Amino acid sequence: MAVRDLPLKTIVIFGITDTQVGPSPSPDSPQAVESGKPINAVAFEHEIAQDWALIDAMAASLSSLERFVFSTLSSARDARKGAIDFNLHFDSKAEMLKHLKDEYPELWAKTSLLTLGCCAGNWKLYKDGAGRPEKTQDGSYKVYLPMNDGAPLPFVEPKADTGPFVQTLLELPPGFNLGEWCNTWGRVNGVECTFERQDRRIIEDAAGVIGREVADMYQFFEEYGYCGVDEHNVVYPWDLPVKVKYTTMEEYIWSQDWSSVLHPENEGVEAP
Repeated sequence: MAVRDLPLKTIVIFGITDTQVGPSPSPDSPQAVESGKPINAVAFEHEIAQDWALIDAMAASLSSLERFVFSTLSSARDARKGAIDFNLHFDSKAEMLKHLKDEYPELWAKTSLLTLGCCAGNWKLYKDGAGRPEKTQDGSYKVYLPMNDGAPLPFVEPKADTGPFVQTLLELPPGFNLGEWCNTWGRVNGVECTFERQDRRIIEDAAGVIGREVADMYQFFEEYGYCGVDEHNVVYPWDLPVKVKYTTMEEYIWSQDWSSVLHPENEGVEAP
């Protein structure tokens, strides 16, 4: 449904935009060639246009709107004062909040923000690296990422958890780190799994056009945490006065088919 077609009697709306929906994710896409910009920057501008169109539509429906719940992320540029400048899928959502606060204070008063953690299924995106356990020569497994394994990261299973989180916002255990994730994954699968920090240039090369953006994202996580400058405003599910159902990482790991990781010679790469 287009934002211009929102029903007049809508009371509660949940909004989310996706930086990867729109421009073709290719460096030689027509949008990138025409603009002379990296495709990541084109996608960044496209998502901001989505965000602003959504906000403008919400403002137009203000009289019948009880609550607007928006899925957002923190600004990496603000946290590092521009030193991390290519974590664009975070910064695009942060730009939306500036527009909302500055232009529509009445809508802002009816807005609740949902910050979802790292998608638990991201290991399925790449055959090698980027959080996907890899079998080593001695039979154990390693997870490689360009960051410290002790940095806390809030993992989430978006398909299972988004609904309960939004419902809790309407009605009203600590963060996992990568070392703990490896220990849990190894225990569930009956193998040894450890973490090893990798040079950011490896993921930049392996992930193609989004490599620099992914590397900047992990640098942001390590230096400022997942929520960056907004951490002091974040309320986690376990801190709420009501019980919220969410998927623990052990539950998620038990629920997944890991045959493509444990027996990579027999399996293709599954979509997240």
